[in-house]
Amino acid sequence: QLTLSNSNNVFCFLKGFSVIVCKQHCTAVVSLDAHLRKYHAASAALRRQILECFTQFKTVALSAIELLEEPAQPIEELGKPLDGAQFIDARDPEDAAMETYV
Repeated sequence: QLTLSNSNNVFCFLKGFSVIVCKQHCTAVVSLDAHLRKYHAASAALRRQILECFTQFKTVALSAIELLEEPAQPIEELGKPLDGAQFIDARDPEDAAMETYV
């Protein structure tokens, strides 16, 4: 259950990227108010209190973030990296392939 007193354990500001991260959901947050409402079911009063705590941070649009050069180290606040897949080619179904990254 999210509360004002534990919100600093759930959310953090990554100064190097100028974004707020939700450690519970392992994601950068575009709109803290919308994230609190949709994913944490936070009341309007709690959202206002948490938003007030995070107004001190200057954030940027996610599209403005410059990604690290590869191979990048995992960002601790986002949790451990997950296995993933990347679709390589969909033009010819016989040649379509999936690559798995670990």
